[in-house]
Amino acid sequence: MAVPALTRRLNENEDQINALYCLVEIALTNDTTVFRDIINLLSEISKQENYENNAKVKIIYQCFLIIARTPNLPDKKYEVLLESLLFIFVSKTLLLPPKDLKHRRKIDEFTPLLIIIKEIFSHDIIHTEISCSNEMNIAFRNFWFYCILLGFRDGKWYNNWHTILNNIARYTPTLLVSGSNANSLETILESNSILRQKFSDGLQALIKYECSNMVTKNTEIKGLSFIQSAYLLTVHQLESMRMDLLDITYIFQYILNEATNNSGITNAMDVLADKILDIYLKKQEINIGTKEFTENIEKQIEFIVTNASHRLKRIRTFSRRFLEKMVTKFPSVLINKNTLYLMLNILIALTSPLSIKSSEKLFTDHSKINDIVPYLELADGCDHKKELANEYLDLCKQWIEYASKVSSVEINGLLQSYLLNIHIPTPGAQRFIGTGVTSQFGDMFGSKFINSSFMNTFSLQSYCIGKVLGIRDAIKDNLISEDALLMQMKEKLQRFVKQYQLNDTALNQPEIEITKIVEQFTSELYMVCAYIIVSKNVYKDLIQDVCWIPVQMFHPQVMTVAKAAWIWLMTTRPELSLNILIELLSAWEWTKYKQRGIFSTNKIREDPFMHRITYTVPAKRKPKAHFAEVHSIWVEFLSDRYNVLKYNGNMYDKVFMKLIQISFCNDNLSNSMYARKTTFQLLTLGMNVLHHQKQRPNDSKFELLLKKELYEVAFSWFKDPSAWGDSNDRQTLENEIKAIDEFCQCVKMDVKYNLTSMKNLNKFKHTGIIFKILFQQYSKLTYEQFAKNVIKIFENAQEILLLLLEDELRHLDIWYDPERKLQNKVNIPARLSYNKNKWGTLISSAWNISPSLAAEIPNKFKLPVLHTELIRLITSNPLAVINSTSALEEVINQKCNISSNYGFRSLLYWTQVSPIHAISFLANQTEKNPWEIQYSLRVLEHFPPDMIFFYVPQIVQLLRNDPLGYAEHYILKTAHSSQLFAHQIIWNMKANMNIEEKDGTQVPDKIKPVLDRMIEKIVNPLSGADKEFYEREFNFFNEVTGISGKLMPFIKCSKPEKKKKIDEEMAKIKVDVGVYLPSNPDSIVIDIDYKSGIPLQSHAKAPFLATFKTKPRATGEGENNYEENDSESDDENNKEIWESAIFKVGDDCRQDILALQLIAIFKSIFVKDGLDMYLYPYRVVATETGCGVIECIPNSISRDQMGREKVNSLYDYYVVKFGHSDTVSYQKARANFIRSLAAYSIVLYMLQIKDRHNGNIMFDNEGYIIHIDFGFILDISPGGVNFENVPFKLTGEMLEVMREEIDQQPYEWFCELCIRGYLAIRPYATQIIEMVTLMQESGLPCFRGEVTLKKLKQRFQLDLTEQAAADFMSERIKESRQNILSVGYDLFQQIQNEIPYHR
Repeated sequence: MAVPALTRRLNENEDQINALYCLVEIALTNDTTVFRDIINLLSEISKQENYENNAKVKIIYQCFLIIARTPNLPDKKYEVLLESLLFIFVSKTLLLPPKDLKHRRKIDEFTPLLIIIKEIFSHDIIHTEISCSNEMNIAFRNFWFYCILLGFRDGKWYNNWHTILNNIARYTPTLLVSGSNANSLETILESNSILRQKFSDGLQALIKYECSNMVTKNTEIKGLSFIQSAYLLTVHQLESMRMDLLDITYIFQYILNEATNNSGITNAMDVLADKILDIYLKKQEINIGTKEFTENIEKQIEFIVTNASHRLKRIRTFSRRFLEKMVTKFPSVLINKNTLYLMLNILIALTSPLSIKSSEKLFTDHSKINDIVPYLELADGCDHKKELANEYLDLCKQWIEYASKVSSVEINGLLQSYLLNIHIPTPGAQRFIGTGVTSQFGDMFGSKFINSSFMNTFSLQSYCIGKVLGIRDAIKDNLISEDALLMQMKEKLQRFVKQYQLNDTALNQPEIEITKIVEQFTSELYMVCAYIIVSKNVYKDLIQDVCWIPVQMFHPQVMTVAKAAWIWLMTTRPELSLNILIELLSAWEWTKYKQRGIFSTNKIREDPFMHRITYTVPAKRKPKAHFAEVHSIWVEFLSDRYNVLKYNGNMYDKVFMKLIQISFCNDNLSNSMYARKTTFQLLTLGMNVLHHQKQRPNDSKFELLLKKELYEVAFSWFKDPSAWGDSNDRQTLENEIKAIDEFCQCVKMDVKYNLTSMKNLNKFKHTGIIFKILFQQYSKLTYEQFAKNVIKIFENAQEILLLLLEDELRHLDIWYDPERKLQNKVNIPARLSYNKNKWGTLISSAWNISPSLAAEIPNKFKLPVLHTELIRLITSNPLAVINSTSALEEVINQKCNISSNYGFRSLLYWTQVSPIHAISFLANQTEKNPWEIQYSLRVLEHFPPDMIFFYVPQIVQLLRNDPLGYAEHYILKTAHSSQLFAHQIIWNMKANMNIEEKDGTQVPDKIKPVLDRMIEKIVNPLSGADKEFYEREFNFFNEVTGISGKLMPFIKCSKPEKKKKIDEEMAKIKVDVGVYLPSNPDSIVIDIDYKSGIPLQSHAKAPFLATFKTKPRATGEGENNYEENDSESDDENNKEIWESAIFKVGDDCRQDILALQLIAIFKSIFVKDGLDMYLYPYRVVATETGCGVIECIPNSISRDQMGREKVNSLYDYYVVKFGHSDTVSYQKARANFIRSLAAYSIVLYMLQIKDRHNGNIMFDNEGYIIHIDFGFILDISPGGVNFENVPFKLTGEMLEVMREEIDQQPYEWFCELCIRGYLAIRPYATQIIEMVTLMQESGLPCFRGEVTLKKLKQRFQLDLTEQAAADFMSERIKESRQNILSVGYDLFQQIQNEIPYHR
């Protein structure tokens, strides 16, 4: 009764306001029917009246607003009001002439309506976007059509509507139409009351243009009508705004809709959907790292993955296209556990017999897939189903393949966990459909993923899970105490640390022992992990042990096992990931504190001349992990985890930021070549962490600080001379190149981020303490000046670092592939070409970064301008580079004038150079600055005497030009502190007393008086034990060498008569305590084989051979016995052995000594650079003029002797000695032959060793070739005629041993070794030339003045780049191969000396 009365009052204009408010009150307090009547009444009134200047309409709108804001109304009332408002909106727009659309005043009436609609949705009670009537759907569609026609397109017009419409868009249903006929969409749109109006040609053209530009852009989609364009533009606007919900299911509904699929806008809709999905991806970038991001991405991608198996190919194609976009933008989705498991579930369902034969429901159990989607739409027909199954299998294969690139270990772990849950579902785990599918997986994915390693790990996991489930049952039945069990598990793990302590020394333990330990440890570790996985609890103690104990054991095999176990834990119980990473972070810091692995301060880039150079043979290479391998495995794990977890929250970022800070703080990383891969892997991880922070500007507070430390660590790698790599492990070398290339790409990416870094500087403007910590040197600058300087510094640093990285890549690439034959390598950039001024600027910038870095740059790029600029910088501040030996060489060699500042006095503080450099500095003292001489003396006194033994011949030559007495002072001081050094120096002085003339007579050398005086000064002060030791040693040696003199009367007697005399004389010799052979001061003689004397063939002299039993000198009997790490194990070195030596009289051995010194240097260089090459620098000591002791090469035979024993060819000898060429023993001997042949080929070329007939070439019982007798080196040849004008001897029979005609690989290996060996010695050309230069005035026949040294230097080809030098050596190999001159000399020796050779 009240409603009609109030209606009459409204019509009669009586107290309209009160009447309206009364209607509102009635509507709110009555049922839905009354509510609908009142709303309809008010709607009709508002439709009939004009809003402008009409108080009644405004009051009605106010009433609507009151109702809309009323909370807790029945949802039906909100729906009635909403539907009415939408109809009012549409009705009023229909009354608005199209020409008035551009006038804002005409549409002011619509703003209150939008506000009221927004208020309805503010209660979040009704969800029309999910379900609504067809009428309301049409009303929403018309509403949005008119919004677009009114000018609201992409928020360009009427901006106060934007927020309101954004809210309305969330609750708007999709603008779809029902029906599946081909013309259903066009028919409905054309009959639409809004779109069928007559709009101006200008508006129609504008709508079509905007649709083409915004939706279709430059695609091939053309000819869209105005109605189609308006519809697409409306969909684009609505779904763009709705994307604030980050829900792609709405736009997918357009793709799934049959009416859309059968219309003329199908392709345009696909393009539009792509744009909407791009908006989604862009919006998601803001949420990276949040929990909401992870949850939303997982939900959306599961929806797409499901639709990728849709029965319609178009939908499958679109779904896969978007999958590709998503994984490109966010690669971490590839390794999402739930997504992968869903895909595998769908795959199993599609490939099951039920799905192929029937279209019935596939899922009858409560599988996870049924929780996500209640059905799976399958194509009709068996063939179509098979096609769908095969397509989905390909998708899964691609997914897993791409995921393995992001994290291969993660994807393996997820696959293993999936299979494990099928067979043994753990408590709390999802139960997945399908059983017994393990074999199916192998068939589906092949051995690339489901291989033996995968299955072994899976089997172990299955066993441990099954065993733990049984244990858990026993605990529930009170058969076992859980506390006791946990204690037992902890004790078993901790026992490995207590009993085995696998530290750095374990790298040399027997492989069998280590393997046994690792097998036991693996079982125990996996049992603990299985217990953690099965239990719902978080056992912090167990997690701590699982993380810490492998680190404390610190062995590569253990770390590999631990890595797999950690992955297993983190994939099956991802909630434990943060706990595990925090424990590993602490363990990482512990390794730095303990200086383990990559933080080892004693593992540095070695200079072979800074260690004792010995005449020992190289040790047999044993496969073993390098000291940095543990951290390398660890960094691979951390990088993998970061790729997986970087989007999962801020806490993970903080852990990795802390790890980078710990690693790079104070620059404590080892610079050994074996740490290269790990160093650059860690740098890449650090750069990736920093780049990820740039995507999240709110979390980049300490970005610049860490960036500064990262660049400092990167530059520190280049502060030392370049190092090669371990060429024996090609895979490791390839991994090193890849690691550097990846970091290089990161630096290039960082260049693009410089603008972002500039923006981040604003965060430090008001943070004084951080500002001060970062750049204290700029504290006097204004903020603007500071920011400008910092960005410039980073730009310069990036440019220099890229230059160095690319040079390192070229450097390693040459080592990896010397002959440039390999394919599919990292793309190595060409060397950049800068002008003179640019290079000068670069080295100045490098000096600002690090003076030590600048000192190394000229050695890397070899440009004169770099040396000039570096000398200028050193002159200005020499103390800045006193730790750089490269800078010192510039000071000494370039005669750098540093007197204007600190003077040459700064040399007193300079770091030590190698002994040979110091010895060379002492030569020609009259030309040297006194400070330079004092520096060299200080350096020599720094090294222990036994390290100087090697340089005794050169030290003695210093006495020829020692006007200031520095050399004499050093010799006397060292001789008084070391008896072994005194003995060696005395023998060498005696060997230099006389010079042999051409007629064989000996005349005193001009240095003889000096040497006599020096010997007296050394011997006369001796007393006590030192004097007794001297007398015992020299008496013993004189007795042995005296046999040659007593043998002279028997020179023409038969060999048995000579032997009888030798045996008589040797029987008289007694072995005193501590005596030794001059050729081996490291061992003492404990016995003599008195019947071992053998007279050697000689026309006028009486050399003989004798054998002595020796043992290594005990600790304390000699000086510091540190040797380079290239000898056999301690057990081998401590053995008592029988050692043979030849005692010569009448032959000058000094030239052999020089050659063997250089061979020993080459050997040390090869060992230092990890080259698997073999040289035997047997010992020779000259004890008097024309006298000496020569170490015999054991178990060997000369090629000459082979020929005399009727061995036809070298290949025949190897077959007889080692077996057929197919046998392992032959191949080992061949490998030894190649290793030694390549090494000696370099020696023969560099030293120009001649007289290489078959009598001077030996072969031992392991297949090594060894050259002896170095009477013709450098500039002399037999007879003065250079018959052997060839780089080195490489005959046909040598190639035959390699089986070069059958298999090219051994010969290619030989060529690679030759080139690598040549490249390895070039950086040490200065030291090698100094060794030879110091002997120039010794009277040795191999010298022909300065031309000898000039030719030696030319053979190093120091002006060539590394690649050009490699090509140069390759040409020398080709020139030597079966050269006719080598064959001709063998023929000549056969004719003249009856030395046989193989034709």
